[in-house]
Amino acid sequence: MAGLESAWAGHPDMNSALRDRRRDVPTVLLIHEPDYADTSAADGRISLQLSGHSHGGHVRLPLIGALELPNWGRRYDHGLYQLRDMLLYTNRGIGLVDIPVRFNCTPEVTEITLRPNESA
Repeated sequence: MAGLESAWAGHPDMNSALRDRRRDVPTVLLIHEPDYADTSAADGRISLQLSGHSHGGHVRLPLIGALELPNWGRRYDHGLYQLRDMLLYTNRGIGLVDIPVRFNCTPEVTEITLRPNESA
């Protein structure tokens, strides 16, 4: 497990966070902003990134998607993504930001079960 400070409001330091990482063990990265996943996936040391930040956009219209998304939460706004050899999961969360409305974007609490790779 590794954690980084906010990409939007801080200065995430991947090398510092992964300094004591064992190379033979998959690494899970926690960072608030999901769009940092482009950096995480390119780095190659992260197996799974868990993020939030976007709240899924709060209001999602059919065939259009979210009406508005925050910086660092526009590419990967909700759900599961495969980026190179890394998985990213962006949770919609349970809270609200600014206008207290959700439409077609239910709040969520996600349970993730990590299992060993059976093919290894």
